[in-house]
Amino acid sequence: MRILAACCLLIVALQYLGQWLALRSLLKNSTPTTEQITLAEQYKQASFLLSPASLIVFLVLWFVGCLFYIYDMLTVDNWSVASIIILVGLVWILVYFGAVLRSKLRSSGLCR
Repeated sequence: MRILAACCLLIVALQYLGQWLALRSLLKNSTPTTEQITLAEQYKQASFLLSPASLIVFLVLWFVGCLFYIYDMLTVDNWSVASIIILVGLVWILVYFGAVLRSKLRSSGLCR
C-alpha cells in the first residue's frame, strides 16, 4: 500500500515537472511583466472552494492522520525511503491547507 502511495506521488511530481518544462520553454522568449501574482492571492483563489469550518475539520482530521502515520512508523520501525516521502507529502498538504485557511480567515477579517 505504501509503495502504491509513493508511486502516485512520483507520478504527480513527474506530471508537474513535465508541465513546468513545457511552460518554461514557451515563456522563455516572452517579455517580463511588472505585475506578479503573490502566493497569498493564489491561496485566496483556492480558499473560495471551502468554508472555514470545513477547512478546520479537514485540517484537524489530516493532522490526526499524520500523527497516526508517524505512530505507525515508530512502532513498526519502518523507516524506508517510501515512508519518509509519504510523510513529507502528508505534511506538505497539511501546511498548504493551513495556508489556505489563514488566507480565508484574513480575507474575511477574522485574522490579522
